[in-house]
Amino acid sequence: MENASIRSDGLGQCGRAAYPPYAQGYGGGSGGAGHAGSGGACQNGDGHTGAGYGDATSPYSSMWEEIVHHWEEIAGPFFGSGTYQGAQTNATQAQCCGGGVIALQAGPTREQGLQLDGTISADGQPARRPGHPQPERGLPCENLGGAAGGTIILHVGGKTPFVNGSGSVLARGADADQASNEAAGGGSGGRVHMPAYSPLVQMDARGGAGSQKVPGQCEAGAAGTIFYLQVRVRVRVRVRVRVRVGFCRREHLQKRRRHRLGIGGHE
Repeated sequence: MENASIRSDGLGQCGRAAYPPYAQGYGGGSGGAGHAGSGGACQNGDGHTGAGYGDATSPYSSMWEEIVHHWEEIAGPFFGSGTYQGAQTNATQAQCCGGGVIALQAGPTREQGLQLDGTISADGQPARRPGHPQPERGLPCENLGGAAGGTIILHVGGKTPFVNGSGSVLARGADADQASNEAAGGGSGGRVHMPAYSPLVQMDARGGAGSQKVPGQCEAGAAGTIFYLQVRVRVRVRVRVRVRVGFCRREHLQKRRRHRLGIGGHE
């Protein structure tokens, strides 16, 4: 995979959700959306901050949620949550979308692992920038906290289940809308599940930045998680054993000689 890209940026959960886990993950107003952790909050407390969900070590694991007095199993992997603002007198209805899910499998015939020189990305929907308006997807993504990053899962079979190359794997939370006059929190980072650590592949699941209309007023989103199925560790152990055979034998011969001469007690 050279100079190519696979992207699901902003293709996850959009806006407000009424079903788990996105009902707890979405951000409202100035609150950032959650996924691997919580979204960024603002000191003024204006908005709903999204909470984290899912499992860092097992992206396909299920969650159990209580729904109308009974428990239901919800299977992963999970999208990143979005952010939402309802129609108000001083604001138009808006929403941003979290990152999607990418599950890529390289089969067991790949003896040298996966060669990654391109980009695999599941970022939250990018924030609007001054001079660079965000394309609308039904509702505009503006004046809101950042959406959360999604999930990326890489399965590599064969004898060498490693990822080689100089590419990028990204599941970043989106920054809050920096072009807005309102302060807002950043989105949480997403989740990355890799077969093994690769020193040259760029891994990034950071949380999005909060907008700083007033410095320190709004938080960044929580950092995402990067889990390695295998970790290669080299351990060197040195053992030094000294055996003093000569000394022990000399002492034994002296005891036998003293016994023959009648010197000392009987041993």
